[in-house]
Amino acid sequence: MVGRSVARVLELAVPLREGLTLAAQAWSRGSPGSPFRGRPVLALHGWLDNSNSFLEVAPALAEQGFLVVAIDWPGHGRSEHRSFDASYLASDLPWYAGEVVRELQWSRFGVLGHSMGAAAGTLMAGSQYPSSDALVALCCLDLLGPLSRSVGSSGQNLLKGLKSREKYLQRQLRGTQKVYGSLEDCIAARLRSIKAWPGQQRLTDLSARRLVQRGAEAANENGDGWRFRHDVRLNSPSPSYYTEEQVLALLQRIETPCLLIEAEGPYAWPRDPKWWTARKAAVRGLQSRPLFGGHHLHLDEDTAPKCAEEIAAFFEAQVSDWDEVELKL
Repeated sequence: MVGRSVARVLELAVPLREGLTLAAQAWSRGSPGSPFRGRPVLALHGWLDNSNSFLEVAPALAEQGFLVVAIDWPGHGRSEHRSFDASYLASDLPWYAGEVVRELQWSRFGVLGHSMGAAAGTLMAGSQYPSSDALVALCCLDLLGPLSRSVGSSGQNLLKGLKSREKYLQRQLRGTQKVYGSLEDCIAARLRSIKAWPGQQRLTDLSARRLVQRGAEAANENGDGWRFRHDVRLNSPSPSYYTEEQVLALLQRIETPCLLIEAEGPYAWPRDPKWWTARKAAVRGLQSRPLFGGHHLHLDEDTAPKCAEEIAAFFEAQVSDWDEVELKL
């Protein structure tokens, strides 16, 4: 039907003040040619994923009147890599998310985060950055707070992180990166990587294909092979981590309405019940929704519809707290 209001998607480039440009995708309801607008939601993907992580839930949110902008984190997807003298730390994540919000000129917005992106959302809410009232709703998918390590492991973690940084820097300077014979080989490699995760993790074939289609590229102009686009330094362990005590202190500072959707069942990411229970108890008024599925329950086609339904219902309950905006980029 001509003029029918549907969820549309738009590719974006978001230039940041420090010189880095991040790639992003935006979804909005509307007829062809109309402005992209809605109640703004910033979608933050997980480690080594990209904005295609939200291909299932973002259109569903757009149909409900939300303007969803999903970024590719630095070094991920189609975003630029950080310079050789920089590194990738968890504490940088809320800064980059805040810079995107600044460029989009959003004063009040919601955040939808998966895994590492959920950790970033809790860091934003716990630090109250970019301001105490900017974040009006936070939905965390299968993680609450950043990863932590014990105080006693600090020296060992630092050594591992520094040695790994040296290894991957030399690899970048030599210009060596694994090349696969085809895009299908990249997809197969992504599926194999899931099996190395703890527990009985899974990623459907379609989910892997979607992530790799944005996360891989032709290795050269001749089309001889494929390679992953992400910065190889992202594989380095962090030289420093929050302690669990620090994580709990951050979670206790969250005043934003918060929903946690956690995967349950045989494919769920295994967690230590002690610290997981403590984290959930630390967030005042936390709403928790266990759903059957794996760590990518928002992207896997058999579990994404229910996940999208829960996210939309949560954000709809908060709509009085933020207004529609028009996409500025």
